[in-house]
Amino acid sequence: MKFTLFFISALAFLCLSSSEFLSWENIQDYVTTEPPPKKQPYQSPDCKCVGEPGGKGELGSKGERGPKGELGANGMPGANGMPGANGKTGLKGEPGRDGRHGQNGRLGSRHVVKGARGEKGETGSPGVTPIPQQLNWKQCAQSIGSDKKAGTLLHCFFKKYEDKTSLRVEFGGTIRTMLNTLKKKQSVVCARWYFTFNGEECQPPIDGVVFEGQIGNSHYPHQIGGFCQKTASNKHLKTGTVHIEFRIGHCHHRRPEGIPYLGLDSVSRIIIIEMPPPQE
Repeated sequence: MKFTLFFISALAFLCLSSSEFLSWENIQDYVTTEPPPKKQPYQSPDCKCVGEPGGKGELGSKGERGPKGELGANGMPGANGMPGANGKTGLKGEPGRDGRHGQNGRLGSRHVVKGARGEKGETGSPGVTPIPQQLNWKQCAQSIGSDKKAGTLLHCFFKKYEDKTSLRVEFGGTIRTMLNTLKKKQSVVCARWYFTFNGEECQPPIDGVVFEGQIGNSHYPHQIGGFCQKTASNKHLKTGTVHIEFRIGHCHHRRPEGIPYLGLDSVSRIIIIEMPPPQE
């Protein structure tokens, strides 16, 4: 340390006595190999003496922002974070399409537990009466010859089984009407044959008429028939015995009846069949 101070004093003396001075770099080669101090000593322009280092100056103002540096290398992957809380329930999605049919299951056991008795259902609409396997029918036949101008020619009693059914009736036989040659004023005659049920005609009537406008005596086979469900007084043919008659009488326009005849050399018959009710 003493040697250093001595060397510095001698160096100052040489600086004052010489017109030229050595630079710090030249002195450095002779003094020491240690690096120079961080701060250069202040040297006055008039005096080339080395003074003591000054105090630390004030902090300068902030400089301008430098240019953006290059992108650094990727860092190491961070550790997994803690699991977050469950989110809110989402909206209901649309129904999916129907899946394929599955395989048939195994046949279950025959033991079935009887469930509780269900409530009584509503009354259904009336059903249609089916045609019975064995028809309820009857035929009344008679070999007669009648020249009545009015009244009953044939009759039959029939047992009806149901209220809602209808009766189909049919007459089969030969009939005739002819001019009365004893009455010269007759030019056209008419006779009417019809059915009655318990003394009343059906609604609508079941009948047939024959007109004759020339002299003759021809007998022809005829069939007169139809269905009856109620009479002219709007009475339904109810269950029980029905008295059916085949009659003759005047035509509605009151023409003369002439000379009628039924059943010449043949059998006359009434056929009766109980049938299901008609369509609505």
